[in-house]
Order: sequence, then structure tokens, then C-alpha cells
Amino acid sequence: MGLSKIMISNSNKIQCAIFGAYGYSGQELLRSLLLHPNIDKVFIVQNQRTESVQSFLPENNLNLEKIISLCHEDFKTRINQFTLDLLFLATPAEVSLELVPELFNLFQNKIKIIDLSGVFRLHNPELYPQWYKLNHTKNSLPFLNSKTYGLIPFANVNELQTSALISNPGCYATAILLALIPILKNKIIDPTTIVIDAKSGTSGAGRKAAENLLFNEVDHECLPYKIASHQHFPEICEYANKFSNCEIDPIFSTSLLPTRRGIIAGIYGKINSEHFTNNQIVNNQNIEMLIKEAYISGFKDYKLVKFGPASDHQSTVRLSLKKVVGSARTHITYKVDKTKIYIYSTIDNLMKGAATQAIENMNQIFGWDIELGLMQREGVL
Repeated sequence: MGLSKIMISNSNKIQCAIFGAYGYSGQELLRSLLLHPNIDKVFIVQNQRTESVQSFLPENNLNLEKIISLCHEDFKTRINQFTLDLLFLATPAEVSLELVPELFNLFQNKIKIIDLSGVFRLHNPELYPQWYKLNHTKNSLPFLNSKTYGLIPFANVNELQTSALISNPGCYATAILLALIPILKNKIIDPTTIVIDAKSGTSGAGRKAAENLLFNEVDHECLPYKIASHQHFPEICEYANKFSNCEIDPIFSTSLLPTRRGIIAGIYGKINSEHFTNNQIVNNQNIEMLIKEAYISGFKDYKLVKFGPASDHQSTVRLSLKKVVGSARTHITYKVDKTKIYIYSTIDNLMKGAATQAIENMNQIFGWDIELGLMQREGVL
């Protein structure tokens, strides 16, 4: 059950609502929406939280008049008073699982939802008990026949514009897939040899009290966690196959960095020598040329990615978390060493890994420039 493409009024402005605006991803999503030129109003729907949104917004924010705060019950009873074009869920998986059918019922399937949780990412509901520790009781709902995975820039624009539910990718999955899909599509890497070593700042665990996230526990450490059990693993495998037509089953390790935010994902493997003819020389020069062509072909005119070889003078910048944290950008660096290839992808886990990718999906839905409202967000020291 799909939706027709959304028509925008002459004002080119829309109204949207956020559930979960007080979490880390929700805060960044709200900030990004307030900076977006085509957002008229943002409804913040909360349960019982008494904290004011002003507590986490910059003091010089000039767009607070866009915000309307409502409790959940008031939202349901007063919703007919407003014209909403889009809903964002920056909520935990178990909350989104309950909210999505409630909201589709409330709006009679006439509104689109972008869900930042992982609860509707996987095609097979039987994987959720193992990877998310929950039973996916809602996977048979009719509207889920019209859902799509919003990995920008590889997601199909027509699917985004006609789907009822857009599932925003996970942070690790985003960093890894943006680097991996082009080289899989072009058969540069041997898919049976892939090893992924990814590290994230502590905000990736969300805004919750947990002993393992205390300052004294993470300071001066780099701790592996969720060994062979991270929930983004099946997501990475499923959508690597979807977007590159190549099945993978990589070794995948995740570690916690003693930083607030940012992801650096290292992807390693053997050059796919079977793909090259006997007349081709497998060396840095021609492999880097193929990688460059792969990225140009895959990303087209996508301005939010920077990439290049580790041997050029910009490689240190692309490898630096400081240069992507606070921005919507992805930096990708690669190096070939004889028969082996090394690729590094860095993103801000709260931005491209969550909030600003949701904004990119919104921009695609409404036919706006994909980078609208995001280019001014730059990484800082």
C-alpha cells in the first residue's frame, strides 16, 4: 500500500513532527530542521519530560518560533488542528515498534514516517530476537509492504517518494556501506575476504545511563563491545547485497572510542584478482582509478562525500574524525598494497549516521536538492 508522490504548496514550506527529540539523534535532528529553509513548523511530541528544548539548542538560535511542543495525548487529540506533512521517529526500536502502527492508524495511512530506529530495517522479522532482543510482532501490518531503506545516495528516489515508511540506516551501516558498495559493485574486492573494524564514540549508545558508558570506564580505553553480536551486522549484509548484488559475510568488530561522537570504519580485504584479465596489471595506479570511477559512478553529483587515496596530501584530513564531527559529510580514504586493499570511512554517528541522513531522505521525498539545509554544517577542530 504505497503513497502517491507528495505535492508541496506554493509556499514550499512543510510542517513535521519529531518523537524522541530529547535523545542525542533527536536533538541533532531538531537543530537541523530549525536550520532548514523549507521547514515551517516542528512539533515536538513528548511523554513526561520536563526539560525545555532551549536547554540543548544554541543560545543564538533564531528559529525557536518554529517549535510547537505537545505531550503525546494532546498530539492525538489536537492533530486535526494542524497540517502535518512528515513524521520523524528518533525513538528506541521497541518504542518505534509500537508507535508506527499507532501513527498510521491515527493518520489513516495518509502521512509518511522516517524512522531512525532499527526496528523496520531488516526484511526478515525472525532476525530481530537474535540481533535486537525483541520479537517483531508488527511485521505483518499492511503498510509495511510500502517501506524502503533510506541509504542516501543509493536509495531509489521513486521508492522514497512513494513509500509510506522510510527506515533510516544505522550509523555503523551507513559508514561501512557508503565505502563498501562502490567497490563491491565494481568487483574490486574479493567478498570472501572482507574484515571490518569499526569504532564509535560513546553517543552511539544513545542518551541513557549505563555503567559501561561512564567517563571512568571509557577514558583512555578502546574497548571492543557486542563481539559477533552487533545489531548492524545483518543490516550491512542485507543492503550490501541489495545495492551491489553481492553477498557478503564479513568479520565485523566494533569498539568504543573515548570520544563523544564520530565513527571510523576500516574495511580490509584482498583484491578480486579473478575479475582482472591476464593483460591487466593489478597495482595502485589502476586500482585507484577503478575505485575513483566507482565512486563517481555511484555518487554522481553527491556533494556530501569526499574521497581519495591515502597517498595524497588530503588523506590526513579525510581520516580525521574532527573534520566530520558536526557535519553531514562522509570522508572515504583507500590504499592498495599489492594484493590487498584498505578503505577507511569516517562520519559523525549522530549526523550522517542518523539526523542529517533523515534530512537527506526528507529532501528526496519532497524533490528538493539532496544537500538542502546541510552544506553549512562543517566539521570543526
